[in-house]
Amino acid sequence: MDLPKKNWRVRVLAFTHLQPNQFMQVYLRFQPTIASHCKFCACSKDSLVSPMDVRDIAAVAVAVLPGAVHAGKRYVITGPEALIYSEVAERLSAALGRNVYVDVPLEQVRKAMVDSGTPDWFVEGQMEQYQVRLKGWQSLVIHTVMEVAKKEPDYLCAVREGSPYFRGECEQDKATA
Repeated sequence: MDLPKKNWRVRVLAFTHLQPNQFMQVYLRFQPTIASHCKFCACSKDSLVSPMDVRDIAAVAVAVLPGAVHAGKRYVITGPEALIYSEVAERLSAALGRNVYVDVPLEQVRKAMVDSGTPDWFVEGQMEQYQVRLKGWQSLVIHTVMEVAKKEPDYLCAVREGSPYFRGECEQDKATA
């Protein structure tokens, strides 16, 4: 039996790729040592990163939703400037009112993670991420937030809002509510 001939149209789902670099919110995982020891320990030497607030990524996502003009495009999303970790820490320190950065050798970071019971899969993922960072692959700066979302990126917003949490003055759910 032959199917009746219809005017079949193929519909293609439009897509836009958003490729964020590094989230500023990743620094929330350092809260316990920042709050208790005033230390933000990481293995980064003088490698550059360009962190952004996840809300800036969301602003770009909202901006690309309504129109076909963004269909098939790729947007790399970075923070507004490339900073070495000590500069990130300076900004964290200024927002928190205390100096917090300590650079730690890679093997010492691995040992601390393993000794604290961190799952192997996470330890290996972190080691890989540190290697990527040390090679400079997170240093790119592209002004996508400004150009597509039409807003000034604010990567320290999360730190300012969460500063009581980082200082150990409140619980995380209260700081981020």
